[in-house]
Amino acid sequence: DGTLCWAAGLFGGPMPPVVAFAGGSLGFLTPFPMLEWMATLMPILGAKSEVSQTIPLACRMRFQMRVLRLQEEGEDEAAPPIPVQAMNEVLAHRGSSGHLVKLEVWVNNSQVTMVQGDGLILATPTGSTAYSLAAGGSMMHPSVPGIILT
Repeated sequence: DGTLCWAAGLFGGPMPPVVAFAGGSLGFLTPFPMLEWMATLMPILGAKSEVSQTIPLACRMRFQMRVLRLQEEGEDEAAPPIPVQAMNEVLAHRGSSGHLVKLEVWVNNSQVTMVQGDGLILATPTGSTAYSLAAGGSMMHPSVPGIILT
């Protein structure tokens, strides 16, 4: 999964289709066993086969966001927005500060919520089983087009 997430990060926009093989011990994003690589690739490459096979297709969601920091008193101008693309999750946290952070969440120019705490995890369905779940958040089925805030 880590290699696939790294590869997805190489594309600033849409990512071409990827056939991902499970080579490690655990992989939620890699549906094809490495030992069956030939049987998986032959139909995709157009090789003739006596048996017609259906190939499972899993579309994973990525989301784009911009991190904005409010202009503080005494600052000449506000910092420019930081664009972020994520496949699994994004963590906005207080860093090394001992104080709580106040985060506003906006979607399509509409405020969704304001959170005050140590931080906030925004997770896609694929990412909902990682840090979000460990922080007490819910899991979401990969076919649900949603984002979890934990």
